[in-house]
Amino acid sequence: MRVFSGAIFTETNTFSPLPTSLEDFSAGILYQGPAAEAPPLVVFGSPWLKWRDLCAARGIDYVQGLIAFAEPSGMMTAETFENLTSRLLEGLTASLPVDVVLLTLHGSMMAENCFDVEGAVLEKARAIVGHSTVIAVLIDPHAHLSRDMLEYADLVAAFHEWPHTDVEERATHVFERALQVAAGHTRPTAGMYDCRMIAGFPTQRQPMRAFVDQLKRLEVSGEVISASFVHGFPWGDNPDVGAKMLVWTDADSADAERRAHELGSFLFAQRQSITLRADFELDEALTYLDQAPEGLIVLCDAADNVPGGGAGDSTFVLSRLLERGLGDVCLGPLWDPMATAVCFAAGEGAHLALRIGGKSGPNAGDPVDVEARIVKLMRGSDERQAGSRFGDRAWIEIGGSIDVVLHTCRATLTDPTVLTELGIDLKRRKGFVGKMLMHGGAAFAPMAAEVLSVATPGTLNLNYESVVLTRRSEPWWPKNSDPFGQKNPIKQ
Repeated sequence: MRVFSGAIFTETNTFSPLPTSLEDFSAGILYQGPAAEAPPLVVFGSPWLKWRDLCAARGIDYVQGLIAFAEPSGMMTAETFENLTSRLLEGLTASLPVDVVLLTLHGSMMAENCFDVEGAVLEKARAIVGHSTVIAVLIDPHAHLSRDMLEYADLVAAFHEWPHTDVEERATHVFERALQVAAGHTRPTAGMYDCRMIAGFPTQRQPMRAFVDQLKRLEVSGEVISASFVHGFPWGDNPDVGAKMLVWTDADSADAERRAHELGSFLFAQRQSITLRADFELDEALTYLDQAPEGLIVLCDAADNVPGGGAGDSTFVLSRLLERGLGDVCLGPLWDPMATAVCFAAGEGAHLALRIGGKSGPNAGDPVDVEARIVKLMRGSDERQAGSRFGDRAWIEIGGSIDVVLHTCRATLTDPTVLTELGIDLKRRKGFVGKMLMHGGAAFAPMAAEVLSVATPGTLNLNYESVVLTRRSEPWWPKNSDPFGQKNPIKQ
């Protein structure tokens, strides 16, 4: 048996002013070479390495194609889409014949010239390998599940968990199911149900926790081949945006549709209790922080969450902290290559006037003028540092009571050492404000008295009702209280 794998993975936030270019993939992962040397994806996991090792353990010939990952941003440029797609498909063509194609595709990727990147990639891959080769796809649950994705793949499965703690577990699931199909043991048939919901759904909270566990039991028991709740990505203006239930059964389309309908209907009925909402509006959060007893309060600046497409340079929280005269707070990292370069030119210990943040566009707020003292500088060239992927970092102090970390390379905050490497003792601060949500919040929880989310202006608006989605034709909750109208199939 011969298996080919590849990956193109980024999340497209259509409200982000930052286009996704080849340079963004080069700054993340852009690799095409021997599988033995393939780099890991440090944020979520490495499906391709899991597939490589599973093939090696079974004596299966494994061929690895393009591995491409970029931090979430705005629309992929046409050049980037065409370049990455061509490289992936040329690698597949050169590897023929293959029995199984395993792909890691995000599911929400959009380009200037293509609203369904995944569907387009799968259609072209199918044309190359024909219908006798199995194509199986692992996607992020924050995907726009399309009919083309299901038409051209033999199996599509999403991570179960958000935060995404089960990437390699789901990679194994896709691998095992794909081999069963290749051996002729199963013939997957898909059932998909549009839940008509657009929101965020954390899986560690009840009742989502119990629901995800139920999906796992259905898979383990063999009642279904695979079951995925595809949450959708609320900040991608796409015709297929929205939460969907996906179930695969063995050659029984009626059963697959029935199960998807039942599971999706249950989720719609639970919509109020499963939806992620911000804990506070901005001023409410700062009042809570000011009045909180001892212990670090971590505030997640959700609308500027980099793994969701936020630029990482918004100033709304910093501006209000300064306006209200609040202190004993650390904020960052704040993406500002220009201000960081000025700090390095001035040197540690220097006092200077700086204009920081607010440079990516209107969703970032206005730049903030501050009088700052440069406390510590750290170059990003030393890969031994956990925070090296943030590039050069500058710790500045404003007014003697607010610490801000500036940096040059846009990256996802999932590790407190990005700050503590500089010498910042977060446990001695009253508050920390990070450009993060689920993944980052979980990383800071062990040192915090509380981790809370804040609804701020920006590219990831947690007030879903106000998200402007022009390309979806069907009504959706919570913008519509009853998106099914008189045809509501939910049995209360």
